Amino acid sequence: MSVLLFTLSLAGLIYQFWEYPWGNYLLAISILLITIFILKNIKMTNRIIIIAMLVLSHLIILVERNISFDQWSYGFVKSLPIVALLLFVPLLQIPLRLGGYTKYTQRFAINKLTSPGRYYWVTAMIFFLLAPILNISVYHLYYDIIKNIPLNRKIVILGMQRSFSSVTTWAPYFIAAGIVSTYVPFKLLNFLLPAFFVGVFQLLFNYLLFCIDVRGISDREQFNAPVLKSDSKATKKVLAMALWIIVLMVSIIALDMVLQKGILVVVSIAAIFQALGWSVAMGKTKLFLKALVPYFKERGPRIINESIFFLSVGFFAEILNQSQIGSWIAQSITLLAANTSLYFTMLMIMLFITVLSLLGVHHMIPITAIASTIPAQALGLSVNIYAIMFTFTWSVAAVLSPFSPMTVLLSSTVNANPFEVGPVWNGKAVFILIFVVSILLYGMNMLIY
Repeated sequence: MSVLLFTLSLAGLIYQFWEYPWGNYLLAISILLITIFILKNIKMTNRIIIIAMLVLSHLIILVERNISFDQWSYGFVKSLPIVALLLFVPLLQIPLRLGGYTKYTQRFAINKLTSPGRYYWVTAMIFFLLAPILNISVYHLYYDIIKNIPLNRKIVILGMQRSFSSVTTWAPYFIAAGIVSTYVPFKLLNFLLPAFFVGVFQLLFNYLLFCIDVRGISDREQFNAPVLKSDSKATKKVLAMALWIIVLMVSIIALDMVLQKGILVVVSIAAIFQALGWSVAMGKTKLFLKALVPYFKERGPRIINESIFFLSVGFFAEILNQSQIGSWIAQSITLLAANTSLYFTMLMIMLFITVLSLLGVHHMIPITAIASTIPAQALGLSVNIYAIMFTFTWSVAAVLSPFSPMTVLLSSTVNANPFEVGPVWNGKAVFILIFVVSILLYGMNMLIY
């Protein structure tokens, strides 16, 4: 499986720069055959969704009879860089581990965890640094740091969830921004600045909601974190890690301006060279190269579910975009905007996606269905605000849904019930946040567009 995914993602990256003969057909047929071959190894829930997406897509093709083989193959190939993102971005974990950054992060964090408020901000700072590299794997790493500190479980979970969701809104390394960029053609630099602003605002407002949610708990339970002596080496390591993240961001922006090949491709290539460059700068080139083989052997099976799921949903979205159903969706939402207001339309889209996720429909499905069929201009939205609306909604839908990988993984890590963690602990906060951020996005659009 690892070899198949590695070969497929590499072939997909090469095709972005060299459209070799019959490449789109070969890649599309390969994706379909690989999907069929490994379906038995995919989790039951994802397997049902994948089969449903593929069957529905081909039924649409059969009924409408106006979708060509070129459009069919493009439906698969368009989403192929998603696999490269999932496979290559976590390469940055190797220099992170080789440099001992996780160990020093632990020493830095423990010395700061003295109250619920400080826990939230230390968690937010570490997640802003580590989550773009580790994605949801950051939960395991961070919980290993704090598990011996006597913290209330609800405080632990809410602080981690709401910090992580704020990063999802802006970070170009995340799958949310990558997938949205496939359907909403924004320029990274133009997107990044307002998206980071919204992410920081989300983090600040989440802090107010966090304080309200844990107020009774923090009154009853005091933090008894061990206070260590000031550790200048740990602080320097954390600052060095922050510097590398800034360098990575700059390299991604520069590559995007030079290559103009889409965020998924740019981020994947930047991650490869940055991981190597980081290791060379630390004098650990041989150790980095030695770690590549076990990395790919382990990484392949871990991303198989996500890869095939995202490819299938992306294919469905592209077929939907070419169909009469897609036209009907676009006309319905455009009509809603024309007969109500832009703000109400934005709010309804965000609430619709979030409620569907609560019911078990992965948020990628409605996001790609809407983003692929309705251009931002049709609603009177800036392309960047349109993209941020989707990445923000992705972030809060993942917090609310008890079925999302983020909620499921965090709940299992901290030994909690995902149906309590998602709807019960976060329901009110998520819907309040949607109303507040929708107003912010509407105001930003009025200024920008």
